[in-house]
Amino acid sequence: MTYESSPGNTRGFCGTCGSPMFYRSYRYPNETHFYAALLDHPEPVEPTAHFHADEMLPWVHLSDNLPRR
Repeated sequence: MTYESSPGNTRGFCGTCGSPMFYRSYRYPNETHFYAALLDHPEPVEPTAHFHADEMLPWVHLSDNLPRR
């Protein structure tokens, strides 16, 4: 089930329980952002960069050296 949360932004939800599953935006064409909580075993999935870091809240402090884009 999908819902247009604002113009150009679509959020996907589980049709059974309503849990959020993904986010799509015209702002980021060809991208679908999934929630890590959907993974059965997220441990082996490691990030290689932080995208949209310019949108980070001022109280978020990342302690790694991954590239920020």
